[in-house]
Amino acid sequence: MDYRARWRAQRERRQRLRLLAPVAVGVVLAAAIALAAGGHGGGAGLVWKYHLAAEGACRLALAGKVLVVAGDDGSVTALDASTGKPLWPQEFHAAFPVRTQPLLAEGQVFVGADDGSLRALSLESGQPAWPQPFFADAAVQSSPLKVGQLVVFGADDGRVYALDAPSGKEAWRAAYPEASVGAAPAAAGATVYATSVDGHLYALDAATGRLRWRSSPTAKGSRPPVALSPPVVVGKIVCFGADDGSLSALSARDGQRQWEFQAQGVLREAPAHTDSDLYVADGAGQVCKLRLLSGQVQWHRRLGGGVRAAPALSRSALYVGTGAGLLYALDTATGRTLWSSVVGSPIEGDILVDRGLIFLADAKGQVLALRERVPS
Repeated sequence: MDYRARWRAQRERRQRLRLLAPVAVGVVLAAAIALAAGGHGGGAGLVWKYHLAAEGACRLALAGKVLVVAGDDGSVTALDASTGKPLWPQEFHAAFPVRTQPLLAEGQVFVGADDGSLRALSLESGQPAWPQPFFADAAVQSSPLKVGQLVVFGADDGRVYALDAPSGKEAWRAAYPEASVGAAPAAAGATVYATSVDGHLYALDAATGRLRWRSSPTAKGSRPPVALSPPVVVGKIVCFGADDGSLSALSARDGQRQWEFQAQGVLREAPAHTDSDLYVADGAGQVCKLRLLSGQVQWHRRLGGGVRAAPALSRSALYVGTGAGLLYALDTATGRTLWSSVVGSPIEGDILVDRGLIFLADAKGQVLALRERVPS
């Protein structure tokens, strides 16, 4: 089976769905009313708004008071998180779309692009920090991860790469997946975990890239599920989601299956988590709270429009953005809606919460900062 061809077809289908922007008529009317009133549907208040030069999805990362935005148009820019004002003299522009969430570490910004490049930029100026980019043999859509002095990421060529962060020189590459690695890796201790569209989770030695173990996918039909979400490591458990809606929880030590949960829609985003619970949101709009050790459902509810951004936790709420352009704040204990805000366009990519502000982006290249509304 040609996993790479199937992955490309799925990616093209998602891009067509973005263009359709399936927003219900009622939501559009609500958005128009809210925007006309200068508000956000009675929920969080708008602090600032920033538009990319071209429409398209973008990814966000935060370091202190700096918010870095990477866009489908190839742009990378740094904004003042308090005001939304650009901090660099000019945006950095890659020749190809940047679909990875930026990695911000030790004064540098690491981003991958569809031309197979992984670049390091100065967080202060936006200028290249390496003499030249590193190039994989295919597109890099796997968000990079810092592991010690290494930057680790996957590529569509079916490899996991590790680069020396200060210089950009290759430390190792692992070809075990043999199928596209499009999700961000995770790490715990001396192990890197990476999912692949072949349905496996791979555990690699962080120092050498040597294979420690590989999971066995659960085939429920004529093919194994395609692992899509980034793996999440919590304590002794590593979990990941797939296109068939399955969420698998494995032993982080040896890959033994602990439990499996079946969602209603595709699981493309990593769950939010505490030390004891997982919060899972799927492409059908179902949101669930699960016990980490058993997978037992604590509560579940359905939101309209599907979920295209990873949910985010704060002290006061679970934040979930939908394809219908709504941001929900849910009570973590019960799942009930505390409040909601109308954005208007599908919320995609990342939701970040810091210092009372909520940062998010929509499918039209719009970045918003909203004031977190703390329940009384």
